[in-house]
Amino acid sequence: MKVSSIILTLLTSVLWTGLQERSQAAALPTSAELLPENTWAFISIPHTEHAKEQLSKGMLQLWMAPPMQPFREHVETQINERFLTPLMKETGIDLAQWNLLAKGQTTLALIPGKDPLQIKPLLLIDSGGEVGPMNELTEKLTSVLTEKGQPFTRERIEGFSMIHIPLPLEETLLDISNEEGAQGLCVAQAQSTLLVTTSRVSLQQIMRRAGGQSAGKTLSENPRFQVMEKDHFQGSLIHGWVQFPPILQAIKKEVARNFPPPDTSNNPLAALIPTPQAILESLHLEALEGFGFAISANDDAQLFDLVIQSPESTRNRGLLGLIQIEASDATPPAFVTEEVASFQRIRIDGKKLWLSLEGLVADISPQMAEVVKMSMSFLGKDRDPAFDFRKSFIDHLGDDFIVLQWPPKSIEMQDLVSPPQLFLIGSSHPEILSNAFIAASGLLPTQEGAFRERAFLGRTIYSITVPVSSQDDENLAPMGLHFAPAGRHVAISTHVEVLEDYLRGEASGEAALSKNVAFDRALKTLGNANSGYLHYQNPIASTRLFYEQARKDPQKLLSQWIDKTASGAFSDTFLEVFDFKKLPPFEVVESYLSFTLTGNISDEKALKLRSVAPNPPGLK
Repeated sequence: MKVSSIILTLLTSVLWTGLQERSQAAALPTSAELLPENTWAFISIPHTEHAKEQLSKGMLQLWMAPPMQPFREHVETQINERFLTPLMKETGIDLAQWNLLAKGQTTLALIPGKDPLQIKPLLLIDSGGEVGPMNELTEKLTSVLTEKGQPFTRERIEGFSMIHIPLPLEETLLDISNEEGAQGLCVAQAQSTLLVTTSRVSLQQIMRRAGGQSAGKTLSENPRFQVMEKDHFQGSLIHGWVQFPPILQAIKKEVARNFPPPDTSNNPLAALIPTPQAILESLHLEALEGFGFAISANDDAQLFDLVIQSPESTRNRGLLGLIQIEASDATPPAFVTEEVASFQRIRIDGKKLWLSLEGLVADISPQMAEVVKMSMSFLGKDRDPAFDFRKSFIDHLGDDFIVLQWPPKSIEMQDLVSPPQLFLIGSSHPEILSNAFIAASGLLPTQEGAFRERAFLGRTIYSITVPVSSQDDENLAPMGLHFAPAGRHVAISTHVEVLEDYLRGEASGEAALSKNVAFDRALKTLGNANSGYLHYQNPIASTRLFYEQARKDPQKLLSQWIDKTASGAFSDTFLEVFDFKKLPPFEVVESYLSFTLTGNISDEKALKLRSVAPNPPGLK
């Protein structure tokens, strides 16, 4: 067995079986106090046992519920017999021995090397003060390596024990021979903490910091990280951060090394093709300082924050210049009912967005931008020689965009790929914008007679038949695209019955999503209904469809994604392990499911989204 498989097995067993028992985490320096200032990225769980307890409440309670017992016991037996027991026999690792691990801090980090795009990964696992299990782990590791004939050496580093396992890492992202010489995996133990890395230098620095010594600036001293930690990481269960500037510099060096300027003297057409350097320059990625996320929980919900660090003053051009969300009402209109699977609304000036996109394309390739403008100028001329597409389209784009989706009608692939959806594009003059859409239909691969219009309840529905690839054969199956001006929007759908339902009128009363008590409570948790962006996702209706089909005919459900002739063995094994026919009725599961509501909480320091997942009713 390869040593990489042994190490992977060992670390997997640590994390897998560390879910079993509770323990108080030992007081360790945080990952930010251990990692160097130039760390590219890391994910950290400050208190693993507490995080597992908080994040697994709903699903774990469902898994352990009495009605789930037949299915649960079957799955656990199959996994033990097919995978865990053979794994234990092959590696000599008794997974039950490691049930005291992964309780304190758990961190995975990427530290840059001297060369661009060269990384030194670091994994840190703390057992919450339990030194005994860590001692047993390292001893077991040496026993397994000896039994398998894998060379290794025992060493001391900063007063702590370390096992060095030679590994061939040359010419890979993990090759740091120019920096440290011998390649391999370093596994060190510092009391109740296990550290695994490919870099002796990084390990030595980490050990010094863990012992209270100085070893250069740490991530906690990085100004960009300090802002993220203060605003989002305090009290989080899991958090992560990517420091983008050094990554961007590494990318630019690689691009300069691998993509020399085009030779326009011998190939004049080369000037028309945008270079990677031009693309990077036009995107103005220097405005990106970092990316981060944080998962937290309170008594009522679980929260997820997604952050793009970029001062507001730098977000006016390039890629971020396209994201100019306006502070306007983004709540569901009255016609949006509780039956929707998802609702999404964004308030962004469509005209400014389009002009910004054109400007970005022009920065990347002026020639390409001119070709696009010229192509647009011809649209609609076949119907009206005086038609001005740019004026009809760009000047009449509004600032309100809504997307609604309902559960698929069945598990058939056609229904799964194209569930009922409705798109609403805001406009001050939706009739004029509809004419622009009619003109743009000339770009679609339609056939003669594919465009139709008809009256419906005093409005006009326009329909375009577009051929699309069929899943079953090489023939082209038609797909309808239907749209109509209505109120302050142009409504668009691939399902004409969905469009007709919308045109018939608005829902009202208790059926409206905005009247839902749980939705209103989640909205208040977000804090601002006028943030310009809102996304509601309710998996219950769609989950019911898949769940009941899995209980009734799991083979048919699985065949929608897996080619039986190519993956028959996998399909059979999967269904033998997961006997879905043993599942209880969906009503048992439904009370453990909940919706998610995401909103915009951006400020002058960063673009931010926050998701709120209310605790499901079945959660005790």
